[in-house]
Amino acid sequence: MTTTPDAVSGTNDPPPVMAAKAQADGSLRLHNATLWLPVLENLRRSLVPLAVGCLVMTPPVAIGFYALFFVAPVVLYFTIRYLTLTYQIRQDALVIHTGWLARRERRIPWDRVQEAKQEQSLFGKPLGLTHLTLKTAGSDDEEAALNVITSKQADEIRHHIVSGQSLAPENQPAASVADPAITSHSDFDQSLTTKELFLGGLTSQLIAGIFGVMGAIAYFQLSWGGPFDWLGGPMDWLEHVPAPPWVAPMEQATETLRSQVPSLGPLDVLIDLVLSETMFKSVTLAVLSMIAATIAFVIRYHAYEIRRSDDRLVVAHGLLTRQESSLSRRRIQSLKLEESPLRRWAGLASIRVDNAGDHREVDENKKRSLLVPAAERNKAIEIAEQVIGEFPIDQPGWQKVSSKAIGRGTRLGCLIYAAVLAQIASWSLILAVALSPGFALVYLCNRQWYRHTGYRISDHSVMYRKGWISRATLGLPIENIQNLRISQSPLDRRLGLATLSIDTAGQSNTGGGPVIQNLTLLTAVRLRRRLAKRIADQPFRW
Repeated sequence: MTTTPDAVSGTNDPPPVMAAKAQADGSLRLHNATLWLPVLENLRRSLVPLAVGCLVMTPPVAIGFYALFFVAPVVLYFTIRYLTLTYQIRQDALVIHTGWLARRERRIPWDRVQEAKQEQSLFGKPLGLTHLTLKTAGSDDEEAALNVITSKQADEIRHHIVSGQSLAPENQPAASVADPAITSHSDFDQSLTTKELFLGGLTSQLIAGIFGVMGAIAYFQLSWGGPFDWLGGPMDWLEHVPAPPWVAPMEQATETLRSQVPSLGPLDVLIDLVLSETMFKSVTLAVLSMIAATIAFVIRYHAYEIRRSDDRLVVAHGLLTRQESSLSRRRIQSLKLEESPLRRWAGLASIRVDNAGDHREVDENKKRSLLVPAAERNKAIEIAEQVIGEFPIDQPGWQKVSSKAIGRGTRLGCLIYAAVLAQIASWSLILAVALSPGFALVYLCNRQWYRHTGYRISDHSVMYRKGWISRATLGLPIENIQNLRISQSPLDRRLGLATLSIDTAGQSNTGGGPVIQNLTLLTAVRLRRRLAKRIADQPFRW
């Protein structure tokens, strides 16, 4: 194997661990801890599902399901991976051989790596072991996932990546013609406060929302039937699952509370919904899951920091599992600043980014970390400016889409609301009549949405914002635009409107480039020509 200067010592001798595990042809195997370390990490990460399972069913049954569906697949997968994967660290590339009966060779040039992500778990850190993942723009999957290797090996690979990208030809002339705000050297270092971490976790409602929806569906199925009758067959097995000991006292308490509430005629339906034991269980699980989500958020993003030096961004975080990602700012395709309702109330915002190696159909299932999980809004805007050069979210100059969007959205919203009221009327006509003023609310919501929707185009970037209750602002450098497309649906043609789609190479975390809807056809054509001219004036670079 060709030796290279070590990232730490600067010598030409291969690290001792690498020499010890090298085969006759110079190939290296994963560390033998691959056979058991991922199993320990999976056990730790699956404690919450195991705890929930023990609440829903008896502990022996839950442990049996856990061992069969969580532990056994992990053991089998990493055993096969250890036996069939070898790799070589060469001067110009990382070469990986995989497969048993059919062997495959994958060669990854250092200067084409989009992102290098290193994870060090609670169990791997004392042993000096880590998990390194590399991504490029040429594959719909991870180019390399080396689990488990030594930290010294990971450092040497990352040293090759940094050296290879800094010497790549495409990085040399770009500094003289690109936006000065992007190419100039300016060290930058930000971290999250304890308050930001706590509020960020508290406003993460995904798990709580899932349990709430599950509880509502279960309640409608067991109590009202109707449109949920089709769930009867798939949910019959729940009747045979032993109930945990805390269920019976809770059901007795809710029945006692319901008997003390007087009858209110038409409102009895809502009272039964709120005080039903199934809904009470759902609320309880939702609260518990929100607490668990807050704790998990704090653990995952503990000691978060983002650093920038010249062209590279380094993001590190984690208490039990320490993650560190290194990516080039030039490879970032787009950036999205998100403000959910609760996070707006708390004054927080989060940031997602896409690089050229992200592909929507793959990465949506990978739960990739946010670039900024939850930071004070002004701090998030400052970080966004460090990433893509400019992000004038609060400055004047935003352009509106066509006002026809208000009437279009109102008509669609009223149709949906009418269908909901028709379903409610089948249960309670008085309740449906009481909710009929909601049609006016649909119109007001569309007016507010229109006020907070717009776009702006500067010399170097395109920005698009939308949303009222939940807001999102997407920005990307013009030089990252891959293509421009104008489309019209039948309703668009009737209203004289069009949609301008701006595509980038990354299509995962931010949803790709802006899709500006409800433009007049003339405006869409003018914007496309304007952007096409700006793109033509930009120098080509990788």
